[in-house]
Amino acid sequence: MTVETVVDGETRRTVDFLYPDAPAAERAEAEAFSDVITGELVMTIGSYVVRHGNRLVLFDAGVGSQPTGSFIGGALRSGLLARNIALDEITDVIFTHLHADHIGWATQNGVPFFPNATYRCDRRDWDHFMSPDYEIEPWEAASTHPEFDAAQVRLAPLAGRMEFWEGDAEILPGISAIDAAGHTPGTNAFLLESDGESAMLLGDVVHSIHELLFGWRFPVHHDSQAALDAIARVRALLVDLNIPCSAAHFTGMSWGRVLDSGDRFLWEAIN
Repeated sequence: MTVETVVDGETRRTVDFLYPDAPAAERAEAEAFSDVITGELVMTIGSYVVRHGNRLVLFDAGVGSQPTGSFIGGALRSGLLARNIALDEITDVIFTHLHADHIGWATQNGVPFFPNATYRCDRRDWDHFMSPDYEIEPWEAASTHPEFDAAQVRLAPLAGRMEFWEGDAEILPGISAIDAAGHTPGTNAFLLESDGESAMLLGDVVHSIHELLFGWRFPVHHDSQAALDAIARVRALLVDLNIPCSAAHFTGMSWGRVLDSGDRFLWEAIN
């Protein structure tokens, strides 16, 4: 099994804006990851390509071809082609959750963008976002084009080919979902296992390294307390397994391990 990162774009916000409740001393650590010109935290928007056996699995589908608001994006297709990956070679698309910045390339102009792929998501997210009663949240209205970016529109062409799981489950050989509901009703992390080695993709369980280390509260959650509880559970698992992890919004989609020093959690970067 191999894992590659593919950047679609980025968004930038100040640490104070993203984590207003975080203690000042902790925020200062995160500011080291900020853009040197704007002082804003760079949050990458990206996907992962997992090659395993005869499968080519794409985790998440970026923000899409027409980002707006604070989102900069549109590079996923070029990123795949730069890796000599044709769109029709993708066998599976697995969504960590169904926010607009993770489903943007799922379809284009009402057609599945990865024509030979099986699309997969947690049923709880599908039921939530595809419900006719779902109301676009303020951040979605400000940061996307809801008339074609909203899940009800973007994912409608996939209704007959989406496969579902719910909570903890083996999705494919060597790929298991870890229930981390909170950010959305069906948010998951994913444990990758092959030849005695393991790694974890965190999706949007967290949006920055320091959110993972300190358990900061992110302002956009379906269930804020459940999201904080999920961070604690996933972090404990990472420490216990001592395995590398990455998340789609980590600056540069960086990899590292979480260490427990006894009085706090530390990040050991992996280059």
